[in-house]
Amino acid sequence: MSEPLDERFAVQEGALVRRVHPRRGTPYEHRCQRESYEEVAHTIDELESERFTLEELQARTKLPFAEELQKSRRSRLDLQLTGKRALVTGSSSGIGQSIGAVLAKEGATVVLHGRDKQRTEDAAKAIRAEGVRIHIALGDLATDEGAASV
Repeated sequence: MSEPLDERFAVQEGALVRRVHPRRGTPYEHRCQRESYEEVAHTIDELESERFTLEELQARTKLPFAEELQKSRRSRLDLQLTGKRALVTGSSSGIGQSIGAVLAKEGATVVLHGRDKQRTEDAAKAIRAEGVRIHIALGDLATDEGAASV
């Protein structure tokens, strides 16, 4: 994950609010209730160390903030794609593969496309491992024959 472009904290309506404006993507925020961030702050003071892991902090505070953070990251998108279909061309790796995965997680029926059968199947297998259905289509879209096969 890239470094945030801008990250700001504020106390608002009894909660600590962290606003992040990433270099890429949509700005988002995390909220932590006052009691939780006070407990975390006290625990950091008690650790008296400049370095500690999130797991150590979570174990000492008994707060589920790591799970809440993961849940908020997972639930940021709601593209309302259930029942929709998407053909993602050039998706046997890289950005295309990532786009296919996101669309499938959002409920779309996704077809990954590639010229190389093994690479396209590997990409589909990786996405299926995340619990979603993916189809594949093979062909070189630069030729009429390849485009017709897709």
